[in-house]
Amino acid sequence: MKKNLKNLKKNQSLKASFGKNLKKKKDSYQETKPIKEDLSKEEQIKQQLKQAQDNYLYLKAEFENFKKQSFKEKQDIVRYASESFITSFVEDVLDDLERALSSSSNNETLEEFQKGIELILKKLHKTFKNFGIEVIDPVGKPFDPSYQEALSREKTSKVDEGHVSITFKKAYKLHDKIIRPAQVVVAEKATEDT
Repeated sequence: MKKNLKNLKKNQSLKASFGKNLKKKKDSYQETKPIKEDLSKEEQIKQQLKQAQDNYLYLKAEFENFKKQSFKEKQDIVRYASESFITSFVEDVLDDLERALSSSSNNETLEEFQKGIELILKKLHKTFKNFGIEVIDPVGKPFDPSYQEALSREKTSKVDEGHVSITFKKAYKLHDKIIRPAQVVVAEKATEDT
């Protein structure tokens, strides 16, 4: 009993100061109820402890809600990160492609249709550039396995040996990261027979 009373007295000053600090922050915590003066010291300490526990639980719940809200906001950011790109793509490229296809049924020449498609492709490349996407066509450049996949070899004198002679698929780079490697044919030294 003496040990319990000693511990209660020792913690009384800590709990009392904790209770005072809680009173100062009424706007973010539950309001601290006044302690009745006619109660024994032990009862007053129990009441203060109960209030501190209630405030702790309130703050814990508030923090959990904050974590959930932050997590949801992060998920939304990731989910809708490409929204501006998609909007730009639809407005600048997809709409033009649909118009080109619908107008092809008219009696336009093939050259005019091809020019229209080339303009759409330029818009697409401009949209890519605006969003940090770079198209890399490695024809004539040395083969680089860090962003190219060699599909085969070709004996040719058009480009130097070990250089890319044909590109099946171009490479795409987002800022400083290759998001799709190029698929290429690598040149070999041509023999005199070829």
